[in-house]
Amino acid sequence: MKCGNRRGIRLLRDDTGMRLEEILGLRWEDLDFSKREIHIQRAVIHPKRNKPEIKPPKTKTSFRTIPLAASLISLLQPIEEKGFILGDETPLSYQQQKKSFDKIRRTFHLEDYTAHDFRDTCATEWQEAGMPLGTISHLLGHATTTVTEKCYVKFREAGLLNARRIMEKNASDVADFVAEEKAEKPL
Repeated sequence: MKCGNRRGIRLLRDDTGMRLEEILGLRWEDLDFSKREIHIQRAVIHPKRNKPEIKPPKTKTSFRTIPLAASLISLLQPIEEKGFILGDETPLSYQQQKKSFDKIRRTFHLEDYTAHDFRDTCATEWQEAGMPLGTISHLLGHATTTVTEKCYVKFREAGLLNARRIMEKNASDVADFVAEEKAEKPL
């Protein structure tokens, strides 16, 4: 992969909410640049450490299409015609992907972060930005919103700040309405 293993893993994980094994299984042929879509078709696991095994995604709903942000396209350059995005004709070995992931964690001071934590963060940021829970659930490959809500979308202080902003706007709207009502009523 000419765009670099660490950069590719970080970008795909940060921006798409994909599982690590889905990222490792992603081939250039799974990206539709004209429609700006990622098609999840396979996963790569390492049951015998360095020997990658290609398998179907985790569940039936894991076969899905994820929007591909324009900013991600430019960062994945140069685009190849075929092969694994992280690897070549064979996916990354366990050691290669572990080394890349460990480097990302050290670089961004996220030593305690797991692959799952990146999915949590992605789901939480989407929710804080106003994305509907059903859409988040679909993008993560969940069959229902229950798992998404209970295990992925987390409460953060930013949520309180957003709640405060909404409450202040609503209070302001109510105050404006009351002022208008008072102005319309003769004494």
